[in-house]
Amino acid sequence: MGNIFEVIYSFVVNNKAWADGYNFHSQYFVEENTFLITFLFMIGIGIAVALGFYFFLCNGSSNKYATPGNWVIALVVAGIAAFFVSNIYIGSANTNGLSGNETDATGFYKSSELYCQNQIDANDGHPDMQEQVRTAHNELVTKLNQGEDVAMPFNIMNIVISILLFIVTSLCVKNFTKHGSAIPLKLF
Repeated sequence: MGNIFEVIYSFVVNNKAWADGYNFHSQYFVEENTFLITFLFMIGIGIAVALGFYFFLCNGSSNKYATPGNWVIALVVAGIAAFFVSNIYIGSANTNGLSGNETDATGFYKSSELYCQNQIDANDGHPDMQEQVRTAHNELVTKLNQGEDVAMPFNIMNIVISILLFIVTSLCVKNFTKHGSAIPLKLF
């Protein structure tokens, strides 16, 4: 685990699905920098939602919206946004009537499809190896479709990252607002 993002996303890397035998996961998440990109998006989501809460809801003419309840709602919004953005990176295996074996897959599905084809091309003249790669890819797609692959651990890690950044940003900016300095904790 030489990559810092493999450490951050160790919950994903240590999942049994990660060891697929053909590096489909490593190719997409590490080699294609998906961990880095999603990490940056999660930071952005956490910070943006916290800044939105503090500088829009806590800077009004009254303290009507500067409540712990609204802070919790903003925290949940950050988590939900993180979940949906994570799912974009997992992608889908859509097939919309395209001819042959072509699909309009996105995210991890598309990456694994392209990587599978590259591995098949690299093993030209070895039909047994080609079939093994094809079988491994088909099993990976089936597991992704059933929610048994790394999608859930990946989503959970991204939600945690986004929520942590929301909380850290909250603690850093709350004193720069008119009515939000006591949020999330009311000081007596």
